[in-house]
Amino acid sequence: MKILIVNKFFRIVGGSDTYCFNLADALKQAGHEVVFFSMRDSRNWPDKNEDLFVENIDYNTTDPVKKLKYAAKYPYSLEAKRKIAKLLDREKPDVVHLNHIHHQITLSVVSEIKKRNIPMVFVMHDVICACPNYMMLSHGQVCEKCLGGHFSHCIRERCVKDSLFKSVLAAAEQWNYYRMGVYNDIDAYIAPSAFVRDKVGSSGFTSRPIYHFKNLLPMDTVYGKTAEREDYILYFGRLSREKGLPTLLRAVSLMEQKKRLYVAGTGDLRPMLEQFVAENHLEDRVRFLGFLSGEELESTIRRARCVVLASEWYENGPYAIAEASACGTPCIVSNLGGLPEAVEDGVNGYVCQTGNAGDLAQKMDRIFTLSPEEYEAMCQAAVEKAKRDYNAQAYLDKLLALYTELLEQKRRNP
Repeated sequence: MKILIVNKFFRIVGGSDTYCFNLADALKQAGHEVVFFSMRDSRNWPDKNEDLFVENIDYNTTDPVKKLKYAAKYPYSLEAKRKIAKLLDREKPDVVHLNHIHHQITLSVVSEIKKRNIPMVFVMHDVICACPNYMMLSHGQVCEKCLGGHFSHCIRERCVKDSLFKSVLAAAEQWNYYRMGVYNDIDAYIAPSAFVRDKVGSSGFTSRPIYHFKNLLPMDTVYGKTAEREDYILYFGRLSREKGLPTLLRAVSLMEQKKRLYVAGTGDLRPMLEQFVAENHLEDRVRFLGFLSGEELESTIRRARCVVLASEWYENGPYAIAEASACGTPCIVSNLGGLPEAVEDGVNGYVCQTGNAGDLAQKMDRIFTLSPEEYEAMCQAAVEKAKRDYNAQAYLDKLLALYTELLEQKRRNP
């Protein structure tokens, strides 16, 4: 088959992009052809169709002229609609795989794909189909008020970066899609967690089927422990409040074991985190590593005693847990969103109460007091779960079966 993958970034920015390129590599290795539609950027990898990529849009710009220009494209991009039409006619794909497209590319592309009777699959990496700010988080608190299309809450409470302007745009985008019935024009949805499948599905945003496929790791993933462990806890990912980092630092200060925490990643929250470390005299126990990737990140994961992701929002299927588990590194996660699906308490890690620094401290202490045999069993359980849940070939088998089923439906109903 020839598969067109639509993703706003043509480089690795976050977990959804990691998924995108893991999938592309797996499809290519299985003998399929993959083409892309994306957004232009000087940091992109080269691509044969980059002449049809859409204009780069950065909604964080402070330029008032660009703000107005981008606002006009936010709910519906005529540029994306026009350019994907040209790409579809140029490449003639068998299937279109929509990955991360809201805001910059927009769902304006759906009508052109539907017009050509090409099957569409959409991956729900977040909850944007039911929540305009894509997080179900309002001013630090989990919020489900917009479920069912009640998007005025987003505007009243300024849920998008505490900005009335951005909140109006986000709500307008969703109102527009619901009004047009765009979500029913997409043939099938994939959710990386059962939680997001059920939570977003309960909003009634579409009548189409939603399948639960856990994210895939790369085809060449090496499973298992390959490095000597060191006595440190690791967090890696973006440095933002919803990731539970203030709670994690408080928990570190409460630990009886007085172990080290390594924090890998970048984000706006770093100055506040560094201030907490200084004020609580944790400089000798908390180390900020900055952004890590590739072998350096993998080595850091493999040597960690455990990885912690104590998020305080509805995580879906975070790659941090998949990658740590594949390395045989136990994980400690909060009991929110899709995280408890990835960690069985006491088996391949621990589950803590969301936002409870004391409980998190106890779980981190516990992992350091396991006997060598108990710890080794936990590491092995993590590896075995990763092999079951994130295997690329198993994912590909399910996805190709779905593609085939949708193609047959299109052939029967042209």
